[in-house]
Amino acid sequence: EKHMSTLAKNEIANNPARYIALTVNRIVMWWSGDYDLVLWRYNRGETKEVALGVVFTIYGTIISCLAFAGTWRWIKEKQPVWPILLLVYFLPIPYYFMVVGFRYQSSLMAFTLIPASFFVAIYAKNFINITALNKKHLQNIDSTA
Repeated sequence: EKHMSTLAKNEIANNPARYIALTVNRIVMWWSGDYDLVLWRYNRGETKEVALGVVFTIYGTIISCLAFAGTWRWIKEKQPVWPILLLVYFLPIPYYFMVVGFRYQSSLMAFTLIPASFFVAIYAKNFINITALNKKHLQNIDSTA
């Protein structure tokens, strides 16, 4: 284990730009999906797995965007946000610096649904209120005509 640690430290010291690029890539993969696995399967001609991987990557990206928007809205609503920040944004940080895979992400990614659901609920409520107001307004127009 000490030997592997030394090799890793030497690799990072000798090629810091590559390590930074890999770290940025892992951050993107954490919030979108294992697109590198999709590309690997594509290169091997595994079309069924590629299609499923594309769907999962799109789903992961949408959920992440909704989670970011939900967290922003949560802060704007002046709700206690520290549990969300801890579970969704701070606990994944160690995974940015090591190999990422769904088996590591799965225990934390479910928490991403909390701010994503909050965002969807707030905007669904607003949409329902607007729809109800429009319907009431249309009824008022009909009754006066």
